[in-house]
Amino acid sequence: MESNWVIEEARPENIPAMIEFWQEIDGVGLGRSDEPWALEIMLTNNPGSCLIAWQGETMVGTILGGFDGRRGMIYHLAVSPPWRRRKLGKVLLERCLKVMRQRGAVKVNLFVYRDNSGAITFYEGLGWVQREDIHAYSWDYPAGFEEN
Repeated sequence: MESNWVIEEARPENIPAMIEFWQEIDGVGLGRSDEPWALEIMLTNNPGSCLIAWQGETMVGTILGGFDGRRGMIYHLAVSPPWRRRKLGKVLLERCLKVMRQRGAVKVNLFVYRDNSGAITFYEGLGWVQREDIHAYSWDYPAGFEEN
């Protein structure tokens, strides 16, 4: 199938459009770490692994890949429904993983909502393994939290 998309590195000026795109995609959960200031830090600290796919002027896919020096993490791999099953998600993921591997990542993790069967099928079809040996925990700084 024709792949008439263009993939570019995400830039800070793309952040408002990225947030709007994610809000329209089922299965993408947004939180306080998706505020524009936090996303700008993410893009700055992870050159080459935060990508946007465009078809003309239309955003059709995104991926945020972060590497902390030990492990990689995939955030917001999202493809617009009309562009699914055209290998765009796989291409975005492969490009992101290549950059993280070049930076030293030997393991990459991601989170998928339990009811997101499309994402589960996608990742398992690519050989990703669901962990059964751990529980994932999160802790959010309370709004207004300040260190003394």
